[in-house]
Amino acid sequence: MDGVEAANQFNLRQAVSEARGCVTAVVVTFESAATIERCLEPLLQSEEVSLVVVVDNASRDETLTELPDDDSRLRKIRNERNLGFGAACNVGARLSESEFLLFVNPDAQLPALSTQYLLNFLRFRLEAACCGPAIRDEHGLFDPAARRGLPTPLNALGRLFHLEKLFPHNRALSGYTMPWAGFEREMMVDSILGACMMIRREDFMRVGGFDEDYFLFGEDIDLCYRLAKAGREIWYVPSAHMTHIGGASMAKEPRLARREFFRAMEIYWRKHRPRGWSGILSVFVIAGIRLRAMLDRIIGH
Repeated sequence: MDGVEAANQFNLRQAVSEARGCVTAVVVTFESAATIERCLEPLLQSEEVSLVVVVDNASRDETLTELPDDDSRLRKIRNERNLGFGAACNVGARLSESEFLLFVNPDAQLPALSTQYLLNFLRFRLEAACCGPAIRDEHGLFDPAARRGLPTPLNALGRLFHLEKLFPHNRALSGYTMPWAGFEREMMVDSILGACMMIRREDFMRVGGFDEDYFLFGEDIDLCYRLAKAGREIWYVPSAHMTHIGGASMAKEPRLARREFFRAMEIYWRKHRPRGWSGILSVFVIAGIRLRAMLDRIIGH
């Protein structure tokens, strides 16, 4: 082994050593008793995670009582009312002094090794504010939301009216889920999924955390948009992987979930619509979102 190679290996070992215990994991729960233990197990096994903060949004089930009281790395917070996902994440983040934050949904399982992969990526890619893993559902199918484009009038049309399935190679209509990109390639993207996101705490605090105007959907896209506007990068890192049941908590509140899905689209559009899309053009976009919401109530999501 020559001197350069030995020095590189030493630097790698030193970086890994410094990375241990520098992550705070934040898990926001709501009616999550059935899944929370499986979610927390790999997080508490990870050497990189120094603290796991569970922020419960006024669950009526046994979510918090299912958790141990004797683990010094586990902290439980119970909100008196359901603050929504982004606001509850902010509560957990404010309790952290770690260099990195890891947001994980309670119906997800992120292996300890994948936590390490995400952390190593951020430690060596200094331009990156955050990164997320490849995500599969319980049937092993990839979730395209793990890496997305930002919403535009055309790709929102493609998404809402399923035109992206008819024209998967049309980058205007299918630019939200990006079916042409595949799921195996590491890449810089516009947005990753809030169900699993590792982010530098400094970047998170600099842009003000999650926007609490959103209740359930859209806050992750909004955060990534603001990070990019601040000159920071967002990355999809498929060497890390996660299993995500998806919607386990909101299955008990399906009407609320559907309403918030479309409300989030309106909020995002009003805050971040492209230049020139004001007045009558904006009215048409909002009308399209509300039309799709009405169809959802009639024919389903």
